[in-house]
Amino acid sequence: MLFALASLALLAPSVIAHGWLSTISIDGTTYTGPSPDDAPTKDTVIRQVSDVGPVKGATNPDMVCGLSASLANKQATAMPGSKIDFMWISRGPQNWIHKVGPVMTYLAECTGTPDCSTFDASKAQWMKIDQLGLSDAASGTWWHQNFFDGKPLSVTLPSDLKAGNYLFRNEIIALHTATSEGGAEFYPACAQLSVGGTQTGTPNATVTIPGVYSDTDAGILTPDIFNTPVQYIFPGGAVSSMSAEADSADLADLKAETTLPAVAFNVLSGSSNSSSSDSSSVASSAASATSGTASPTAVAGAASAASTTAAASKSCKAKTTSQKKRRVHARHWFH
Repeated sequence: MLFALASLALLAPSVIAHGWLSTISIDGTTYTGPSPDDAPTKDTVIRQVSDVGPVKGATNPDMVCGLSASLANKQATAMPGSKIDFMWISRGPQNWIHKVGPVMTYLAECTGTPDCSTFDASKAQWMKIDQLGLSDAASGTWWHQNFFDGKPLSVTLPSDLKAGNYLFRNEIIALHTATSEGGAEFYPACAQLSVGGTQTGTPNATVTIPGVYSDTDAGILTPDIFNTPVQYIFPGGAVSSMSAEADSADLADLKAETTLPAVAFNVLSGSSNSSSSDSSSVASSAASATSGTASPTAVAGAASAASTTAAASKSCKAKTTSQKKRRVHARHWFH
């Protein structure tokens, strides 16, 4: 009986408590998204999903904006360089219950339509602007845990982002059941933005969703995810070269600055610059495309790969934190 109760307790987070993107706050203005339990509505900037559960399978069409996500009529106002705070909660409402796995953010311009209210997200070309992984690889603590603790995370829009209408796609990949293929839980959500200003920057590379992940990617199938110190490789495209200088963590505690090859370094934690194509090639050479929350020791792990790739790569800057709060923001330049 005790064994059965213990087993139920272990399963509870994956069975009972999932959730949704509840708010985004842009430069001090907060926009609240509808719960899946609310009556269907388009009177929002966050596209409403139909259920609190996860999307299963990396090629599922719901990978774009969440389970049966509906269009929204409103758009949040933003500027290049705007800070966006975002918060996920679970049904109740209560704090988000998961705490293992990356949090990634993509942008896609709503092309061919007057705004994003009628834009088909399945046709979007996405650029990754941020990714958050481990805040402490030694203990296996993820930035994702902020939501579990009732705290938001944030991301900064690229400072040179051209004016236009954009989908802001925020995604949690919960890895607590990802020790076997198909176990990862995807929680994507989309908000609609109207970006002003006079900038003209565009990404040098984009990805499609679904299509950017597979269920066997190193950062999605994670049999060793609970073995510390955790080593993690981000799935998906590299962080765009348009990314703003500051990423979503507080950079005040950054201690050192190192110039690294664009091909990157072993991920021990992080907010990273990694691509799916980079990850597969780098994994075979023991230096993987990576992270902004990487430990200082990650830099050394890339030395062997750097010598063979420096001629083909531009350098990118990374800032590293102390051993306790390991975090790097690196810029990856596409060719």
